[in-house]
Amino acid sequence: MLLSGWSILLTLSASAWAEDEPSSDTEPARDSAPAADEDVVVVTAQRKSATLSTEAVERVELEAAQARSADLGQVLGEQEGVIVQRSGGLGASQRINLDGFTGDQIRVLLDGVPLEYTGLGTTLADVPMDLVQAMEVHHGVVPIRLGADALGGAIALETQAPEAGLHGSASLQLGSWGTRRAAARAAWMHGPSGLYVEGAAFYDQADNDWPVDVEIADLSGQTVPVSLPRINGQYQGVGGRVVVGVADRPWADRAELRVLASELEKGLPHNLVMTIPYGEVQTARSARGATARWTLNRAPFTASALAAWSWRETWFSDQSDVVYDWYGEVVRDRPSPGELGDAAERFTWQHAGYARLNAGLVLGPRSSLEASATLQLTRRLGDDLYLGNDPDTRDPFETEQLQRRSVVGLSWSGFFLQDRLQLEFFGKGYGYAAELAGVVDYFYDERSVSLRRWGAGGSALWSAGGPLYAKASVEHALRLPTPDEVFGDGVLVQSNIALQPERSLNTNLELGASGLGWGGHSVDVSVRGVTRNADQLVVLMSNNITQQWQNVYEARGRGLQGSVAWGYSERVGLSAQGGWMALRNASESGSFSRYAGDLIPNRPTLDTSARAWVASPERPSGLGFGADLSTRYIHSFTRSWESAGAAETKQVIPSQQVWNAGTWVRLQPHERGVTLSLEVWNLLDAPTFDLYGVQRPGRTFNAKLSTRW
Repeated sequence: MLLSGWSILLTLSASAWAEDEPSSDTEPARDSAPAADEDVVVVTAQRKSATLSTEAVERVELEAAQARSADLGQVLGEQEGVIVQRSGGLGASQRINLDGFTGDQIRVLLDGVPLEYTGLGTTLADVPMDLVQAMEVHHGVVPIRLGADALGGAIALETQAPEAGLHGSASLQLGSWGTRRAAARAAWMHGPSGLYVEGAAFYDQADNDWPVDVEIADLSGQTVPVSLPRINGQYQGVGGRVVVGVADRPWADRAELRVLASELEKGLPHNLVMTIPYGEVQTARSARGATARWTLNRAPFTASALAAWSWRETWFSDQSDVVYDWYGEVVRDRPSPGELGDAAERFTWQHAGYARLNAGLVLGPRSSLEASATLQLTRRLGDDLYLGNDPDTRDPFETEQLQRRSVVGLSWSGFFLQDRLQLEFFGKGYGYAAELAGVVDYFYDERSVSLRRWGAGGSALWSAGGPLYAKASVEHALRLPTPDEVFGDGVLVQSNIALQPERSLNTNLELGASGLGWGGHSVDVSVRGVTRNADQLVVLMSNNITQQWQNVYEARGRGLQGSVAWGYSERVGLSAQGGWMALRNASESGSFSRYAGDLIPNRPTLDTSARAWVASPERPSGLGFGADLSTRYIHSFTRSWESAGAAETKQVIPSQQVWNAGTWVRLQPHERGVTLSLEVWNLLDAPTFDLYGVQRPGRTFNAKLSTRW
């Protein structure tokens, strides 16, 4: 977004503001020819960001993926170093595992705003694919422009930028297990004035009743294995947004206001390890959000500001006074209500505010400065109706919970050795304050917390102008606890007001080649080594019913990732990627020191994937078709500490390999068209698990009709 007269420095400075204005003007220049995967409904990471930026980042364009049945979580899971763990199908909770770190250690942002402030939800699964144009995966080192205190990296989502005229898209998807999804978007921009408006909406519904393998008692009292439809797994979600703004004015390159809202409700079908069925446990969430943003770019100065507010209500109900079996039938009365134990009807309300200021200054033809300041405020209240009815029990949800988080950053970047070497150095300051209340060591407690910390990092890129490049990056990062980690999520994750911030020294070293080609062939290849040395690492620990985030004190991780992609004349292609990451407990004192040397529980160490695709030649009418076949392998891992308990009783998530296949037909004359895609997930109907005991869907059929204009 700095003016083009500032030479090659523009590439660096423009990418620094991409989250505020995700359009082609804010990204590094791209080849005019389409990528090989755009015509075959296959998504691979664009290497443009890797070759033109020092950042450890992969950029994923999603235009082709929008014609697929996959959601954002599935597309993200196809990238190197990323594993997405789910507790079920559509609407299920999910955890992103990026280079060994997971949960809120990975920040997710939508156009520069943390996802929890947008009104669309708290996970990638809540965001419709059709509303997102691209995403960037930052490995371990997070640029200051994002204003994030991430420990393991960040996922930056970008929506469609305004374009002159009327544009839009719509899609309808039907699938197995009662899946029905619909989304639509329409936007109009008046070119002379720069005024634009947009409206978007989505609706998701699923029965989630795929067969699961369980054990039930027969007439003799012996347990026998059976396969039965999953009960109480239904899901429904609806939401949308309205955007009003103006672009290309003397006082602003872009200024806009967004209003977003969403609601969802779903059943909880069983306990965390799928050994006890639930017949009536339910949860629901309503969210509202508003975001205002402004950007101004006048060389040599650039600035942007945004502010966001969100409100969220979570409802959790566990009041059944009967016992259900795996058939969904009542087998007996309960002595006291509550399928998880104690009965609950719990409400939590959260108000949150977010503000960020960014500024940049070009110091000369080959160097620049950037600065960023971010403030986040959260207020949480709640009420458990059952605890409130007991005069001898104090309801910790009724106490007001307050949290303030701040991040400031300053960075310098420059080019050297005839622009072959690009360097960046940055520093960050963190502030945290909270008023907390909850149960610590079985006793109710109230406490105040306040702290300040510092971090720093840097990165380098060497490129001689050809396809080969090398880059390195390092950050001494700190992450502050999030409201859901400290206060709980109001459902199954319990509060932990004793939770401490976590730190990590993250390094990345990458070697690669982008755009190697000869005689119609093209090859991209990269290898990345990573290290992660964490202190006070926050880990989600669980029993068979509830979960809680806890500090593990110290952890050390080493990993290696790689990817290769080959294509010929944009008509056939092969790609493969894989990653190995071992994150181990290194605590020498404290409650977890007995497990020193063990792998951190419940995290895969090895995953690989591959894809093959073919596409028809282009026709003057715009008609095209193609097919693809993909597979993914994840190695086995344990749910608890390796050295805890006997090996024969260890809870192990088994190794598994899943195959997917799809085909598509597209009629797209003059960049407008209709696409019909048919896909089969888990083609061989293999039993699959992301979490111990929780069986994922078997063979699943999907059909999606999408259009763009």
